Amino acid sequence: MDGPVVVEQHYTTAELAKRLAVHPETIRRAAAAGRLRSRRVGRDRRYPESAVQAWITSLDAEPQS
Repeated sequence: MDGPVVVEQHYTTAELAKRLAVHPETIRRAAAAGRLRSRRVGRDRRYPESAVQAWITSLDAEPQS
């Protein structure tokens, strides 16, 4: 093997909403719109840490209305 295997942290919809202090529907809408990458696992979705960071960065880059 070339080196240690690193497993990326993943969050459920509820975990991510709580962590970001937003409503779970905000997370679901971002995923449905394709702005937040996720995988469906059973009845819920899982959001990798890298996708969450990319989504937050994209929100910071959006012009304010």
